[in-house]
Amino acid sequence: MKTITMTLAAAMGLAGCIPAVRLTVETHDPQGSVIERADVSNSDTTGRTFTANSSGSVVLTATANYTDGLDAMDIEGGFSCSKVAGGVGTTQQGTISSPDPNLPGSHPSTSSLTIQSPIQCVGGTYQSTVMACATASKGGGRSCTQSATLKSN
Repeated sequence: MKTITMTLAAAMGLAGCIPAVRLTVETHDPQGSVIERADVSNSDTTGRTFTANSSGSVVLTATANYTDGLDAMDIEGGFSCSKVAGGVGTTQQGTISSPDPNLPGSHPSTSSLTIQSPIQCVGGTYQSTVMACATASKGGGRSCTQSATLKSN
């Protein structure tokens, strides 16, 4: 019983050693109207799927908080655009990696990073999976949101 209590106490202590991270995902149609807007965080138990337009755009905003300071934060993931023309299928793939330019160097307790990107997959099927991650400056604990999956309709 003593071992279980000590292990539980240690695990509870570790839970406070990582930053709170949130990723706000906002998808837009080609005219700029919002299709969907919602958040995923590191405290969620599952990811979330968002509807995107293959010729629209997406705005991703990562925020992180940690009282002892942040060392790094980024938005990362990947995307694909699949098309079929004349019976021939092609897939274009890429990665998303956007570190917060304000970190490292300073160690603020909160930080925010926004990126906006067009989705250029006209006539194809677009899919992307992204997450936001942050690293604590004290102890180096790293925390990531659950995945946000964007799929064209």
